[in-house]
Amino acid sequence: MGRVTLWENVFAVLVLVVIVPAIWMSQSHAYLVLQKTAVMQQIEAVETRLMEDVTHGSSIPQAVQEENQAYQILVAQAPDVGSTACVDQKITVVLQGRAVRTLVLPSCTRSIFSP
Repeated sequence: MGRVTLWENVFAVLVLVVIVPAIWMSQSHAYLVLQKTAVMQQIEAVETRLMEDVTHGSSIPQAVQEENQAYQILVAQAPDVGSTACVDQKITVVLQGRAVRTLVLPSCTRSIFSP
């Protein structure tokens, strides 16, 4: 009863070979999910700050600092496809040369019912 057979040893090794990488992969996946969540929260904070500036009548800043990250803000205007009286402002949030979020703000300078 005290002896361990070869098959029991092989089974134990196989279990370790399967279990250890599975635990490592699950922990790595959890870390990546947490990291992605933190980045998305930073981007949402930048978006909230931009929307607050726009709604309070301030000009749109060219850069926003959030959690030691500098986000560049690009603003472009394009005609609104739904109304000829309106112009869309496309605000793009850029981090390290890569666009991470684009906001579209319609602005109507004249009444949509005017000729």
